[in-house]
Amino acid sequence: MQETETDRIIRNHFASNVFFRTLFEKSNDAKLIIDPVTAEIILFNERACAMLGYAKDEFRKLSLCDIDVYENKESVKQHIEKILQFGEDTFQTKHKTKDGRILDVEVQAKIVELANNRYLLASWTDVTELYESIREKEELIKELKASMEEVKKLREILNICTYCKKICVEKGHWETIEGYMQSRTHYDFSHGICPDCMRSKYPDYVDDGKK
Repeated sequence: MQETETDRIIRNHFASNVFFRTLFEKSNDAKLIIDPVTAEIILFNERACAMLGYAKDEFRKLSLCDIDVYENKESVKQHIEKILQFGEDTFQTKHKTKDGRILDVEVQAKIVELANNRYLLASWTDVTELYESIREKEELIKELKASMEEVKKLREILNICTYCKKICVEKGHWETIEGYMQSRTHYDFSHGICPDCMRSKYPDYVDDGKK
């Protein structure tokens, strides 16, 4: 990317404005200054490089399409036009790191005026851990709801055979207890012999300790 005269003015503006430069460079969020006409990244802070795992020289060669998972050149252009129209935008997206990881990020973008020109100031925050926590909680809620449904089903009055212990599911259709439980819950079954049945069916083995 060849530096234009306006880009040099912007860099000089940052160099001369210590307060603004400090806010930009020392922010905990990634920050970019973007040319809204070309969509090129003019300036970026160290946090932007560190968050995505690039060295400064590497990051300088990137475009917004290289960073964002979803947006291509056309969609980047359309998004910038929307921000120019309304002055700002806040949205969630995903960014790609150098080593291939995908980060959930929240982006705030707004139009700022520097050196008598309009530029796009974009800031983003890594919310991957927060979103992962939310997803885990949502998954836990789904599991709890499923467990509650299982309990509700098991609370029903079951018509069970006095002799073979099969369960009447519907109109003459009978299932074993194992089949009934496996079709309605996440439980699997193994078979053994309880102590009472062992004494009743195999008393000799119980008495002398044989298997």
